[in-house]
Amino acid sequence: MTDRRRPRRPGGRSGPAPGSLAGSRAPASRPALLPASPVAEPGAVPPPPCQPGPGCPLPDRPGSQERAPARSGPGERGALTLSYVIIVPVFLAALLFIAQFALWYLAREAALAAARQGTDAARQFSAPRQAGPETAVAFARRHGSGFLLSPAASAAGSGQATVQITVTGEAPSLVPGLTVRVREVARAPVERFTTP
Repeated sequence: MTDRRRPRRPGGRSGPAPGSLAGSRAPASRPALLPASPVAEPGAVPPPPCQPGPGCPLPDRPGSQERAPARSGPGERGALTLSYVIIVPVFLAALLFIAQFALWYLAREAALAAARQGTDAARQFSAPRQAGPETAVAFARRHGSGFLLSPAASAAGSGQATVQITVTGEAPSLVPGLTVRVREVARAPVERFTTP
């Protein structure tokens, strides 16, 4: 009879025949290699720091993500507009008052200077009575034409020993329909010769 038993490998151990895949183990998989980080060469200049701009976003500040944007409630809408409506007219009215006061003060100073000029002309020895008002009006028109409007002068109240010149006029008005009147008076003694 023919022996059909499988032949044994040398050494007395039975196993698969050479070249057989039975009982073979699959080769172990190798780990994937990560790309190595670039290493700066000796003597290389480092790149400049990133400047804030379209290509470089701003760094997050500490606590920026924790804060929630403040939003005005329904009751605060229109508060800024209401404050402008109240403050702006008051501010413009104050500027108008200051400008009007400056124009009145300049007209007053021009009328007072004209009255003094008229008094100096009328108090001279043997000067005519109309010398004072004429001199005052001429001075007001020449030096106060932009501040004193419609100047007029009179010598009412003058006596034998005293001269009084009154200058009247109007100051420029910034408010339509408002008339700002100016009146200044100057007095001085009349010159005369006396015997010792």
